[in-house]
Amino acid sequence: MSSVENNDGSFPLKTKTLSRNFKNKNLSILFNEFNDKLFLLISNYNKVGTFILTNRSGVLNNLDFYVEKFDKNDDSMTFEHKILLGSRESINLPSIYSSFILEKIIKKNENETRPILLGLSLDSKLLGTEVDIDLNREYLSEIESMLMELQII
Repeated sequence: MSSVENNDGSFPLKTKTLSRNFKNKNLSILFNEFNDKLFLLISNYNKVGTFILTNRSGVLNNLDFYVEKFDKNDDSMTFEHKILLGSRESINLPSIYSSFILEKIIKKNENETRPILLGLSLDSKLLGTEVDIDLNREYLSEIESMLMELQII
């Protein structure tokens, strides 16, 4: 397992990375914070994979999306998704991953209005045509653990 964090001011972007061996494969996360977006790359193939832009539906942010202020008493967050790179037929699972992650980020920081650009390149049993739901749950749990370790969520 390796982790790198660059927040010492020497480079203008906040960058966090973490890699682990999970299910006999390398699972890597790269996270960057930009002024207008959050960028997250999750891969076990060292590729960028499918890119999906996810934003909270509904305070006007810098991308002209109207984003409702987070209410801790309301669990009904809705999200808008746009596939930027990759198959548009496979939007369901990438949108689940990005919604799950963005919701966790918003719950950690209720003032967060930036959309997330998620690059997802995972095993075909996770995102392909023969999807293994139990394996997806395990991966999502591991990704959540890694994002917590990096203090993203």
